[in-house]
Amino acid sequence: MLRGKRLFQFSLLFSLLLLVTAPSLPLHLWVLPIILTFYSQTLIRSLWISIAIGLLMDLLGSHDPLGIFTLATAATTPLLYRNKRHFFEDSLTTLPILSALYSSIFSLFVLLLSNPYRIGWKLLATDIFLLPLADGALIFTSITLPLFFFKGSRLLPHNAATQRPK
Repeated sequence: MLRGKRLFQFSLLFSLLLLVTAPSLPLHLWVLPIILTFYSQTLIRSLWISIAIGLLMDLLGSHDPLGIFTLATAATTPLLYRNKRHFFEDSLTTLPILSALYSSIFSLFVLLLSNPYRIGWKLLATDIFLLPLADGALIFTSITLPLFFFKGSRLLPHNAATQRPK
């Protein structure tokens, strides 16, 4: 089964392939690798990885000012890292729920950092609620369910929630 480092590499490759094949898709496809670092790395290491992924997304995208994604990932990661203990590491819904939460908080930071004057109810409904739900649904149907059905019920490394990150 894909666990630990292999699951991280697979999710990063999956995210980049979807980003290349569907660049107009308004979903945050790179959230899953960041969520996976929560269960296998320390906070500082997860923060560095999320900053690197945010910088990569800043460099690949051209829609917001440079550095917005990096700042938003740097602000979102510590908020959710501390709450990982509220989610069971082997649950079928852990990765989609955390991905939707991360995407929602990240989108709020991006909206506040890029242009806080254009925020309206329609924008909040789509960017803060509907698109993060679509992120979670995409991760559930494309990553979580196939791994669950084909490889067993454990999605993260054995004892990832109880062992101390190195």
